[in-house]
Amino acid sequence: MRAALGHLDTLSRELEGHPLYRWIGDPQLKDSRRHYDCFIPLFGFVMSFPFYNERYLAFREDTRAPGQDTKLEDTINHHVQEDRTHARLFLADFRGLELDELWGTRHASALMWALWVSPLLDPGRAVESRRIQEVVGDEAVAPTYRYLHVEQLEKDGNLLFSATTRQAVRVKQQTGITPVYFGMHHLERESGHVGGSELEPVAFSAEQTERALKLVERKHALSVEMNDFMHRFVQMAEEAGGPEPLLSRERRERMRGVREQLAEYQAGRLPAPTWNPRPESFTEQGELIAAWHRHHADFVGHPVSALLREARGPEAVFALRCAALLFAPRISALHAFYLQDCRVAEPATGPGTPTVDFLRRAFSTEAELFFHDWEVLEMDARIPWTPAKLLEWWFFDKVYGRPEMEALHEFRRETLRHPNDPLLKYWALMSVHLMSRAFFGNLRALTERFAVDHPASPPLVYLQGTHHLLYGQMAPDWREPTCSTSLAHLPATDAQRRAVLRMMEAFAAYGRKQFDNLARALSTDRECFAFLGEEWRRIP
Repeated sequence: MRAALGHLDTLSRELEGHPLYRWIGDPQLKDSRRHYDCFIPLFGFVMSFPFYNERYLAFREDTRAPGQDTKLEDTINHHVQEDRTHARLFLADFRGLELDELWGTRHASALMWALWVSPLLDPGRAVESRRIQEVVGDEAVAPTYRYLHVEQLEKDGNLLFSATTRQAVRVKQQTGITPVYFGMHHLERESGHVGGSELEPVAFSAEQTERALKLVERKHALSVEMNDFMHRFVQMAEEAGGPEPLLSRERRERMRGVREQLAEYQAGRLPAPTWNPRPESFTEQGELIAAWHRHHADFVGHPVSALLREARGPEAVFALRCAALLFAPRISALHAFYLQDCRVAEPATGPGTPTVDFLRRAFSTEAELFFHDWEVLEMDARIPWTPAKLLEWWFFDKVYGRPEMEALHEFRRETLRHPNDPLLKYWALMSVHLMSRAFFGNLRALTERFAVDHPASPPLVYLQGTHHLLYGQMAPDWREPTCSTSLAHLPATDAQRRAVLRMMEAFAAYGRKQFDNLARALSTDRECFAFLGEEWRRIP
């Protein structure tokens, strides 16, 4: 262990010279707050940090071996309990320093774009996905290895927030506000170390030492990759005149592409694909397919289905807007889930990588269509909350926010536990469809009524269940795939079957909670969402 920690110290000293930290600390920009622009690629990670600590780093009580020395586990759990509070420190600075104005995230759609969907920010999301993969794998089950993960994260944090704290002096001079997340208050909680004396009795064998050193090297490489991207991003932002024009221009261009593809679809030149990722018959994996249909039937029969079927006129619009608001994080976050988390790491443990690559790349384009519907439903104008309030609600509200974030991170955990298995990645993709197929089936009647009641409005696309319009961007052969679009014909081992069933159960359990919440928003809590109704008008 001492050798691994020593190597980590050496690599951290090397990282200290990265140009990103110099850029943050230099007084080169007129508005000192702009030196925090480099956190935009970390936006989603920072807001999700409580769940990163709880779902990936903490040891759960049900995983502890009875009678085993838990000193290291206790040290890690104590540490992550404190780290999970840091997202609220960020929210304090986001609100106090008016970063929503500076970053161009004053509206909900701009927040969603920066948090989850912007293709420009995909390199950062790729690093985040691989970081999670490292800490949920079999190796990280051992407390000694997980300790190294947390220690490395602490060292990275100390370097980053040492730089932001140096800039915080200028920020206070210019704004009169003392940064909390970007200042000394946070740095004092980023010591660069997890613990101390609990490591004294830990000794590694030669094989364990080699594994530990490789782990440290991999994590360091990810840190360098993330720093490199953050530095590239701020350079791009400076050239564009700031992050707002950079990301706004990207979104306008992408939405123009959506409208062009929609016109092609309406003209009959972009028919829906004839292939189906869902197996139509029972094959080698009959048990798994039967479980999929059983879970799907549960969603179809959920009580919210009746509420949606019966909605007419203004009530139909209210239901569509409630669904859009509640499901926005999940729909948007699926972009990175498909593109990054469902990627098959090499070397693959079995056949099927081309199928998974085709599906994940095609499906990753679907979230952009949701932004078209968001605009049609006038969601930005309807939501009365400040950006900071909306972030707090989406991530931390005990009823509507936190359970959904827990669901998203449980999806990621289950999917990234098996990085090399194409069959399990395929079933991760299909497990999302347990709920989505029923969800869009329920909404289709509402979208059709919306089209009749609003003939001058553009049609709803994503909520209608029309998802293929942008497949060509990421999967040029989407009309006639050159590979199979299903892996349900492959033989599955007992271990794979157990993993798939566990994954489906997790996805279904959290999905039912979200259906429950939509039903609650449409009934007992409807006054809380009155601003989404047709009769409500925002007061200037």
